[in-house]
Amino acid sequence: MKHLILITALFLTAFVANAQQKFDEIMVNDLYGQQIKLNDYNLPHTRGMLVNIWATWCKPCVRELPSLMKLQLKMPEITVVGLSIDRSPKIIKKFLKRYNYSPDYLVFLQDSNGKQVKKFNILKVPTTLLLDSKGNIIDIIQGERNWSNDLMLAKIRSKLDKAAKH
Repeated sequence: MKHLILITALFLTAFVANAQQKFDEIMVNDLYGQQIKLNDYNLPHTRGMLVNIWATWCKPCVRELPSLMKLQLKMPEITVVGLSIDRSPKIIKKFLKRYNYSPDYLVFLQDSNGKQVKKFNILKVPTTLLLDSKGNIIDIIQGERNWSNDLMLAKIRSKLDKAAKH
């Protein structure tokens, strides 16, 4: 029992420490295969960024894409990024074309096989990170969500407001 408590405490400590790291400094690819730093991408995230880590083969990920697009329309003060862990940008472009998703509504980027996100102990999709305007992770949400409902919008705004005060 003591070992279980110790392991749990160590895991939670590591998890909280990762929440303070700057996720926006990771290197990712755009859909043309060009390597970029997430925070160097010319994004208008004046209040923050919502990074949804997903994959084309993940059914819950695919189901939540329309609500992420609606979120971007309802909250233009943040940037919504779809960061795919698929192995190549071609797979993502083919998927977007097949389902008629436009990169005009979301910024789609690629992290080949999830190499960068694994550094933050993100091992399953969908996982969504809310970043403040400085690039700090202020929330980690695992699993499928409806991102465009009023309750979710209020939660996101509240977390961004709280982060802005610190």
